[in-house]
Amino acid sequence: MTWTVLALLSALVAVLVGWALPAWAAGRIVGPAGADAEAPSDAPERRGRPTLGLAWLVWAIGVATASSIVALLMLKADTLGLVFGWQEAEWRAALNYSPFASAVVVVPLLLVAGAFALGLVDDTFAGSGPSGWFAGLRRGRLDGRGIKTLGIAALAFVTAGPIANGIGRIDSTVADAAGWSQGAYLILAWIAAALVVGLAARLVDRSDIEPGRALRTYAVLAFVGAGVSCWGLWTVFEKTLMQSAINAGVAGADAATAGLPIGGEALIWLAGTVACVLALVFGPMLAVWRHDLARRARLGSAGSLAMGALAGYLLARSAPLWLLGVFTLVLIALNLMTRSATSLTGEYVQSAASAGESVDAEHAVDDGTRAGGPTAEDDDARRDDVS
Repeated sequence: MTWTVLALLSALVAVLVGWALPAWAAGRIVGPAGADAEAPSDAPERRGRPTLGLAWLVWAIGVATASSIVALLMLKADTLGLVFGWQEAEWRAALNYSPFASAVVVVPLLLVAGAFALGLVDDTFAGSGPSGWFAGLRRGRLDGRGIKTLGIAALAFVTAGPIANGIGRIDSTVADAAGWSQGAYLILAWIAAALVVGLAARLVDRSDIEPGRALRTYAVLAFVGAGVSCWGLWTVFEKTLMQSAINAGVAGADAATAGLPIGGEALIWLAGTVACVLALVFGPMLAVWRHDLARRARLGSAGSLAMGALAGYLLARSAPLWLLGVFTLVLIALNLMTRSATSLTGEYVQSAASAGESVDAEHAVDDGTRAGGPTAEDDDARRDDVS
């Protein structure tokens, strides 16, 4: 009964901080008049609209706050045990291995917050134009896009260290190696994990060129990543149960005295943990989906980069070394495809703008309209819409 209650409470908290808080923040960003506003044009960057990235910052704050409350309850586990008549060990195990606490392990709060900040810099300071941020860097200029690119690469590299260490415990190939071989495997895992996190963040960010595209990209990556992460959580939990049983056997005590879920309770724990992971991973996406599809607001680099970083972390966190290699190759291919699609979209918009200028010139000659006349003003307005 204890683990059933904990699973339900954990799912409720996960829905609250994963969906309800971001949905509230998104509604505040768009405003009550957002539904009646005229939909802007579909220019590649779609600038000029409210940015929904703040919803992800609210999500991170909510998850951090809920996690802190769970940690404080663990410190008071002895008091709670006296109030409810349960043993202190049971309370500590229930709080430490509660589905919400287990799900929060796969949430990289610092990575998401850092990616949000880098994306906000890019949203605030315009990029360096067609020449690209790297060409601007060679000229001694580092704009918002350059800061975002270099920053997310650094964040991915730092985040990949603990991921590689965890892979060393999950992947039997790495764990069974010794000496220089194991060191080489760990370095390879570190590089691959950094590439997965960075490439996933870049992919989702570059996908934000039309309503819903970045969200769909994130949904696919996060779904695969959530599955890999839940498998990793269950693998670690099984090892914990086995070790607890061994320790209890040596001590001559009952294995249940450790307070961990066993038998049917373990399945309840797994179901609650999966529910919490899904709520935390997909809740913010569902909260902003309707606003992005309705063209009332945009994700911006702050939102899309935070989403991509989270998806990349989920993909890399519990993947064995061979699967990390597969993810890396797939993400490289998808980034190249997205880059080509973005370039084609930019060329199409520029061609449309050039065609609009030619048509305007012909109309000006045929109608005898001078610059500054009523017809010229209408044509300028149409040109602005295209560009």
